[in-house]
Amino acid sequence: MARLISLLFFECDRYNFLTVSEISIFFSNCRERGVYLFLLGNIFALLLVMAVCHICGIFLFKVFCRANALENYTKYFSPILGAAFLIVYLSICFRVQKYIPVDIFYLHASFLALMMLYLWRKGSLRQYISTEFHVSALFFVVVSFTVFAPIYRYGLFVPAGGDAYMYTTVAQAAFRAPFFAPILLPAGGGFEFYPNLALVRSWQNLDSKLGAMFLLTFFMKILRIEWSYEAYPVVYAFGLAAGCYALVGAIRLVTNTRAGMVPYLVGIAAGLTANGFSWGAVMGFYPQTFGVPLALVTLLLGIVLLRAALQTDLGSGAIAAQAMLPAITISALVYSYSEILYPVGFVGLVVAVAEMLRPANRTPQSLRRAGIFLAAFLLFLVLLANFELYRMLKLMGLLLSWAQTSYAVGWPFPWEHWEFLAFTIGMRPQFEDFITRYFGVTFANFTELRMILAGLSAVFGGVLIYALARQRHLLRQPAFLILLVFPLLCLFVLLPYFRYAVPSPWPIGQGQSFLQMRAATWSSLFCYGLIGIALLSIAAAGPVRRFAVLAFLLVWIAAGAAFHFDFANVTNRGLIKETDGGGFARLLQVRAYLKPIPANEPIFLDLPYFSATEAYLRYVLWDRQLVGYWRNAVVSNDLAFFCQAKWTLRYAKPEDGAGAGVAQRVDSLLVLLPHGPKECLAKP
Repeated sequence: MARLISLLFFECDRYNFLTVSEISIFFSNCRERGVYLFLLGNIFALLLVMAVCHICGIFLFKVFCRANALENYTKYFSPILGAAFLIVYLSICFRVQKYIPVDIFYLHASFLALMMLYLWRKGSLRQYISTEFHVSALFFVVVSFTVFAPIYRYGLFVPAGGDAYMYTTVAQAAFRAPFFAPILLPAGGGFEFYPNLALVRSWQNLDSKLGAMFLLTFFMKILRIEWSYEAYPVVYAFGLAAGCYALVGAIRLVTNTRAGMVPYLVGIAAGLTANGFSWGAVMGFYPQTFGVPLALVTLLLGIVLLRAALQTDLGSGAIAAQAMLPAITISALVYSYSEILYPVGFVGLVVAVAEMLRPANRTPQSLRRAGIFLAAFLLFLVLLANFELYRMLKLMGLLLSWAQTSYAVGWPFPWEHWEFLAFTIGMRPQFEDFITRYFGVTFANFTELRMILAGLSAVFGGVLIYALARQRHLLRQPAFLILLVFPLLCLFVLLPYFRYAVPSPWPIGQGQSFLQMRAATWSSLFCYGLIGIALLSIAAAGPVRRFAVLAFLLVWIAAGAAFHFDFANVTNRGLIKETDGGGFARLLQVRAYLKPIPANEPIFLDLPYFSATEAYLRYVLWDRQLVGYWRNAVVSNDLAFFCQAKWTLRYAKPEDGAGAGVAQRVDSLLVLLPHGPKECLAKP
């Protein structure tokens, strides 16, 4: 252990580490020392992010919560509540920067120090360090395997899909300068030469759903990381793990269980098995990875605290103060992932009305306290979300118009209805190439395997339904109704609507299948709450069944971890091949190689459009004039645009050799040519 600490804290002194906190510079300076140091740096950073958010959440519960019903469960909801507070705080501060120059990082660092001092004096911080930190740390490290699997396997991280490029670009822009400040083009020209900055400008104009990206920017500053790409897996893994940790709290809250491993193992399974929630994490749906846990915690906090207002004799001030907690989480949802607000609002309204209509809660005093709680909640929501509510409504109108037409959002999923249901509960892997490799089938004879998966899903679903049916007394629990009604709405109202009422924009699949997948991913975390409750009831029937439940969960988790470890090859093989195994570090070397070229001489990126290398070269070369195929997607065959390039960067070819216009070798794969596209050379 002493050797490890020495290695971590002292043997990188050639990179001028000044303080222990700067160990996070592993990301850019110490990667060549090996995969394990890079992995260890990511885990260290994850635990730091977790601790910051956890402390913020503990502070908020300590200040605002007076309900005994949450006393034993606040530790599970604190990480995502703290992240929600940071999202709201950062979203407001970044907008204030339009008018008042303020250093957000140092302002919050001071605020965090005051939080810690307050909690230390109250004894809560010492309790967290001594009794809670090691449990939550172990849980977060285990669940983070889903996101960190490429690092375990290859020592690098490549987000799947193009969404990650977009989110890291926005976070990087907010790191460089106040996000809403006018964009200054580094070397003149127009935005068509700066695809990265043009994307930032489009998000400035949209001015919505930026909260989770601002959170990424904030932790870039905390971790002292220069590139958002390298902080991205850490904050992403935190969002996934915080959602699963909140799920553990939800299961224990509903069942009133304080001991046992089943809730923890179900929470780990939600992060590691091949279900909708974890699939969104590996596919780059960054706002959704925060949005679904925020939706879960918003509904749970809201209904539990409403019930406390109805049934306990709290003062008006305490009731109003408690409304701040769900107001913070739903405001963070408005700032980060507003698409899910309609089902969240509907389910919250239905369960709240049902709770207030119970005979025991219909007394004038109870309804008066409920009115105070709801009025305070709406007031806090308006104060925290303010103009973002208006922007959210405009955006939701646009999204609804897309959802009701054959607009091609996403990509097709030619699945049957049962496959979406099975995917929600982790019984139908989404990635067919994984199934093909390990089960030896192809799409031509995939029918037999689908029948096997359907049978397994039916058996598993039947056991769960039977176990839940024996827990009918939980219907009196509003928290259980939240876990039950939300997936019912998504899977049996929204999913059929997108399947049968909305035409397919693609030649395959029935209806708008991508939005059917979205409905399944939204409900997955809630369904795992029901799975946990069902498995707990089975485990309570005796030691044999308890052993069977634990064995099933361990095997299920191991299979899911193996799946994600294998899928790391799918998400990373492109950039590994395109950079000869160098990953993002190789792209930074390309940036350094091109530094002597004047920034106002456009470089033609003659690379496959939106390949991993092409996208992230645009990212690292944000301050240079670039020419590429992104323009051709808008203006067909715009040769004049391409011919403004003075240089060409492309993969090496056998004919590259000596002579006029000789190619300069950039690295083992890329060459630089001192001219634009070859079509332009023939022009008079």
